[in-house]
Amino acid sequence: MCLGDCRKSPGKTYGPTMARTSIISVFLFLLLCSGVQARTITVIQDGTGDFVEIQPALDAVASGDTLLIGPGHFTKLIPSYIPGYAWDVDVCAYVHVPTLTIIGAGVGQTVLGPEVYPGGGTTFSPKCLVWLAGSERHIQGITFRNCYEGIHVTNGPVYVEDCEFLGNAGYGIIWQTADSGGRIRHCLFRAESFDAAGIEILGSGSNLIVENCVFVGVGSYIKQIDNISFIDCEVKDTSFAVQFSAGAQGEIYGTNIHDCSIFGLEILGFGTNVNIHDSYIAGDGCAVIDRNEATFSADNSELQGGFNSQIAYNGVVWFSNSGPAVVHNCDLITHGPLAINVYFQYVGYGQIVHDFTRNYWGTSDAGQVAEWIWDGNDDPSLAATVLYMPMFGGSVGTEVKSFGSVKALFR
Repeated sequence: MCLGDCRKSPGKTYGPTMARTSIISVFLFLLLCSGVQARTITVIQDGTGDFVEIQPALDAVASGDTLLIGPGHFTKLIPSYIPGYAWDVDVCAYVHVPTLTIIGAGVGQTVLGPEVYPGGGTTFSPKCLVWLAGSERHIQGITFRNCYEGIHVTNGPVYVEDCEFLGNAGYGIIWQTADSGGRIRHCLFRAESFDAAGIEILGSGSNLIVENCVFVGVGSYIKQIDNISFIDCEVKDTSFAVQFSAGAQGEIYGTNIHDCSIFGLEILGFGTNVNIHDSYIAGDGCAVIDRNEATFSADNSELQGGFNSQIAYNGVVWFSNSGPAVVHNCDLITHGPLAINVYFQYVGYGQIVHDFTRNYWGTSDAGQVAEWIWDGNDDPSLAATVLYMPMFGGSVGTEVKSFGSVKALFR
């Protein structure tokens, strides 16, 4: 948990550390071994490898191969057919085998995508990398930039590590899966477009992990996925951090969400549930939105909300027709007139009780805390009440979560 000013991280700069020398070392090792290790295929722009362009190499690989891509900017876009589209989509790299390991020379070294975004969002084009089906898909050490989508994957797990996604107008990664497993780790997502997202993961898949990633200027969408964990991540300088919906089940561990102009998390829809642990979540409007029968819990965390007269979402937590919430051992800090805002609760759903006992509210004055809560006690038409007593008279004093593991990824 972060009990200080988590918005300040002196000396932090952004750009994946990649342990660049390690990535290059792995690349060189595999390159040297390629003569004896069957089916390691190389792409080297100076002509010393098997190919000088990526797509001919991808057309030559077999399932189970390893593709090594050397340093260079790979900007060529190829009109390609993608099932479900009525038009060709420009693609930098299109993988057609189910099992493949793709390793670049490191972020900033191996770069896929045009120098500038060419437009084409209405046709979902261009895409840096497309991979429509697979069982063991590994991608490492590559920058994906200036496309509508950085990586477009469907039908199965994917493992993305030590990559960065810069200036992609639609999504850094869009991933549809009905399978178990997959991980996005040690990646940076950054974009300037208001509509851009870091990741969107959707489908009936389960047991996914997003770990040690940093999102700058982009939020993410999780739809339907069963059991996805965000671990030791940071999200900043965006309108929102993550939206969970359509029955998604999520966990937030050791994650720092701050400088969000509207809200931190949105938990939306029947069956959707998110559990928050050892995290800091702050939004200029509110930290958490919980609506349409969704539920959430939080412990050992700090949630901060504010007030923005231009939006309805104000308070530390904002409820509308939600299921019950359980929040204990947290610091709940408001910078506006309300901390808990039950905006609407339909009586036909039955009486909802939100358990906010055993928290610190920034004051030891129970009367003040009562004024910061808007529920059925204030408006009888709201079929929800908020329990807040007993409460702590000082900061809960749980272990302060260190974000050093995230900071170490960036130079």
